[in-house]
Amino acid sequence: MVPNYYKQINEIPLTNSGKLNRKELPETCREDLIEEKYIAPETEIEKLICKIYSSLFNINENEIGKMSNFYELGGDSFYAIRMIAEIKKMLQIKLNIKDIMDNSLSAI
Repeated sequence: MVPNYYKQINEIPLTNSGKLNRKELPETCREDLIEEKYIAPETEIEKLICKIYSSLFNINENEIGKMSNFYELGGDSFYAIRMIAEIKKMLQIKLNIKDIMDNSLSAI
């Protein structure tokens, strides 16, 4: 597995028993994510898919492009089901969850 982000910390927070104290780790933010170069959607279908992603993940539509990764945006099986429903409603295309999960490397 490849991490979605790296964040430098000076000291690993530990509990009294010497285990990692996850609650004391710094919060991640959008700037910590390792992102691919942004490539804007070009076709009407690409723009519609980006609009669906924007709605699902509550991310500005202008931040989602051809190289946006479903998982990096926060996708999981529940979001995949919602994505399938939106695509079916807007484009009358029937997909299954495997289509979304297998082709998650880019939003479009």
